[in-house]
Amino acid sequence: MAKYRLEKSYHIGRVVVNPKDENHVLVAAAGLLYGKNEERGLYQTKDGGKNWEKILFISDSTSCIDVAIHPTQPNIIYAATWERIRYADRRTYAGATSRIYRSKDGGVTWEHLKNGLPPSTQNTGRIGIALSNSNPNILYASFTQNPVTNEFDGLYKSTDGGNTWKETNRTLLNGMYSTFGWYFGQVRIDPNDANTAYTLGVSLFQTQDAGARWTRISNTIHVDQHDLEVHPKNSNFIVAGNDGGLYLSEDRGRTWRHSKNLPITQFYNCEVAQASPTRFYGGTQDNGTIMTQSGATNDWYEILGGDGFHVIVDPEISDFIYAEYQWGNLFRSLDGGRTFQWSLNGIATDDRKNWNTPIKLDPNNTSILYYGTQRLYRSTNRAATWQVISEDLTKGVNVNSAVGYGTISTIAISPANSNVIYVGTDDGNVQVTLDGGVNWEIISDSLPNRFVTSIATHPTDQWKAYVTISGFRDNDYFAHVWKTENAGQSWSPLNNGLPDIPVNKILIDTKDFQTLYLATDLGVWYSFNEGAQWRPLGNGLPAVVVSDLAIHKTKRTLLAATYGRSIYEYYLDEMPPSHPNVEANTPNFSAKQLSSQSTIQIELPLEIPSTIGFEVFDLKGNKVAQYPAKWYDVGSHTVEIPCQVMTSSVLVVNMQAKTFSTSKRLLFLKN
Repeated sequence: MAKYRLEKSYHIGRVVVNPKDENHVLVAAAGLLYGKNEERGLYQTKDGGKNWEKILFISDSTSCIDVAIHPTQPNIIYAATWERIRYADRRTYAGATSRIYRSKDGGVTWEHLKNGLPPSTQNTGRIGIALSNSNPNILYASFTQNPVTNEFDGLYKSTDGGNTWKETNRTLLNGMYSTFGWYFGQVRIDPNDANTAYTLGVSLFQTQDAGARWTRISNTIHVDQHDLEVHPKNSNFIVAGNDGGLYLSEDRGRTWRHSKNLPITQFYNCEVAQASPTRFYGGTQDNGTIMTQSGATNDWYEILGGDGFHVIVDPEISDFIYAEYQWGNLFRSLDGGRTFQWSLNGIATDDRKNWNTPIKLDPNNTSILYYGTQRLYRSTNRAATWQVISEDLTKGVNVNSAVGYGTISTIAISPANSNVIYVGTDDGNVQVTLDGGVNWEIISDSLPNRFVTSIATHPTDQWKAYVTISGFRDNDYFAHVWKTENAGQSWSPLNNGLPDIPVNKILIDTKDFQTLYLATDLGVWYSFNEGAQWRPLGNGLPAVVVSDLAIHKTKRTLLAATYGRSIYEYYLDEMPPSHPNVEANTPNFSAKQLSSQSTIQIELPLEIPSTIGFEVFDLKGNKVAQYPAKWYDVGSHTVEIPCQVMTSSVLVVNMQAKTFSTSKRLLFLKN
């Protein structure tokens, strides 16, 4: 049996445990989101995860997206494969290797099931599969077609273990996936009643007569259904998960109640009103732009619909609010968010717009705003009208409207000089104008050709700026943070101490301009010395993607918008004191886990003698181990740190001395 840790399987479509043997687990691995890789397919372990073997592999572009196991004959396995390739500028979510397979010998051999199912073609998209526990001869499978949209292509049923299939009644089900069927693909069968099944799309549908008729049962709950579980001993009790959160029914879906006490909102952006430090705002995934007046957790309400993105509150007149939903649909409010007006007058309708279209206030004149498509627009009357002030600032190649590529992704205006404006694009350009948009210069030739996530301009120095770049769409997870002191004529990397993880936002402290904050795919990091060294910030923040940051200047609080764990607030006055000096030759230590025990081994080369200590943190900021500071002479040293108590599989090892500190990320695997 080949030994795998599944580290490179990345995205998981389904995990199934053998009901007769808890150590036997099947994992449908979808692989990389962007590009191809060999570590996709169907894996199994028979020893509780110590060893894994790949038992179904089609190609480096074909995922295993779903799997089902026979409840009494676990050698019978069903797997759904999905030919799926995505790049930063395009996607193909269908192919002839999208199929349903069956194995009767525990995955040694497989047969492609065809009889009655749609033929596998270049248009065959995502497939979902479900097997009845009460009658294992009954299966359902959902099909999609179209390589970009994955539209609904039928729900099929087998009553003979997959030998033959027939399509169920299409009434009501046509169009259930809209034009984004790759987002769904879930089918469920009542564990106590094989005649009752559920199929999940934009709406939730139920049959109680073996697929002859379908009924929509989600009219009173949020759209976009992603998960559903029926209680194994009580079919009336159902739990549904969708873009609105968690819903429960105790009458088989006739009525629902919403669980409102789970902090699971996915925020794209966050904002705080400077005139009122408890008035928070956020753009959320499919839950609109929401706000709270009190800063509490239970009184948020929606002020604009759709997928909420950027939201800006005028720092001088908080009645002026600007908010948008997907693809740059911008609105403004003149009454504190009670009403909104459409605000795209002057912006060309055929311009390319990012899913998260950037808008920005001029820090020196809040009646002036900027809006980015592939071009930059300016409004001088609070978004009532717009005028274009640039040509296409992107590379303008491989443009595909299906993924909104070739667009401006971030905008920054210098507080020291409003004529100095930067833009970053999703296709790797950074451009600057020093004269308010008359002339533009590309300044990113020496930077990585990646998605530009944010730019921050120094409050008093018009020549100094920072840029963050994410290689997530290129399978590049390096922490790209860069600094310029001459308006982009040259750049210096700032990644000392950062883990290899995409960076989504950089923010300059409003009080101490040497202090910087980063929103990353692993929490929030900070630097006291303009990015020379970085450390994780604070305790209690989950190991989660942080997409945006905002500061309240007088209250001295930092907001962090997370993907799926809501908004967190940090009091900046609680930050640890900074180190007075920075040693230029900070040693580049390495850390690894010893295979024989729960121990971290540090290799420490020193060119100067120093007193050095080590601390180990999990990604919530909890200290899980410490090695006391001691004197080390010049030379190479080995330090072993016991780390028995684990709350996270990813650790941050921080090295501290009197004049420097630096951190490393470590993937810690339990033996």
